Parts: sequence; C-alpha cells; structure tokens
Amino acid sequence: MRQETYDIHADVRLGERFYSIFLDKDGYGYVAKGTGSYYTSPLTIDSSVNSNMFKVDSIKGLISILDQLTIDSTIKKKPMGTIPRVEIYYKNVKVYDAYRWDQSVWNGLRPIISQLPHGFNPFLASDNPFE
Repeated sequence: MRQETYDIHADVRLGERFYSIFLDKDGYGYVAKGTGSYYTSPLTIDSSVNSNMFKVDSIKGLISILDQLTIDSTIKKKPMGTIPRVEIYYKNVKVYDAYRWDQSVWNGLRPIISQLPHGFNPFLASDNPFE
C-alpha cells in the first residue's frame, strides 16, 4: 500500500530522528523510523527502515478524536527542548502540529501505544527512541 492510502499518518520527531506511524481505518499499519531533517523543518528523509505490518485494536477512539481536530486550533508554540514535535495527518490533511502533547490527542494515542511494534515505538523509553 502507498502512504496516501492510510487514513492516519503521525510523525513524531525530535532532533533529526523521526517515527512515522501509518494506520488505516481498520487499524492495520506500519511504522517507519529513521533520520532526516531537523524537527523544526518540514520532514525530508535521509534514511529509514519500516516495521512489519501490525494491527491495533483501539483505532475507533483515535479516529473519533481526529474527526474533531482542525489545524487552525492545534498549531502549538515553539520548540521546547526535549519535547518531540508531533504532526498528525487524517485523511491526508494535517490536523495537528505541536511541540507539546495536547491532552485530547494524547488520550487518543495512549490506547495504541502498547500495540506498536517493539523497536518502532517512539513512546516507550525502553525502545530508546531518540538516542
């Protein structure tokens, strides 16, 4: 599948490292991770690897939250040190771009965190995501 066929695309970036999570409306997807442009600039990829395909069970809650977002209300602040930049695209439209976690978006992502593949999870410290 091409990236455009996924309903949800989330980029989690810090420094020059990134994780791109791609999920379709049924919860199937993959994660790409690698290095690219600095996180305050538009993402260009220098190198990356993809996870195997996987399925998340909690996709409906995330979709419900994304249905309510509009980009005008979600662009947040300037970079804040060691806090990743999160960009979320829903149906190929950017709906979230922030240098901090908005509680409503975090509540949508939290149920899928443990379902992302080991080694491709930007949310788990045990995966050493940004080292």
